Amino acid sequence: MTDAILTSASKPLETSDDRAAGRRQMAVRLVQERDDGLTVEDKAKLLMFFSSHPQDADMYIELNDETLRKLMIDQWIARL
Repeated sequence: MTDAILTSASKPLETSDDRAAGRRQMAVRLVQERDDGLTVEDKAKLLMFFSSHPQDADMYIELNDETLRKLMIDQWIARL
């Protein structure tokens, strides 16, 4: 029991910055994996956009409707 307490006490708590970094990493992975009909240049633009707009990266992660996601991607890229 003492070992379990010591082990959990020695682990650093996850911060909101840690969670945000994880979400950005997930967005980067999804941009590469999803077939959104983007050129490599557009994928790069989208990743640059997400680096300064993390809330939009979160939205991208959650958008499962392909048509809506593509519409949002066009909007985000147009803002660059």
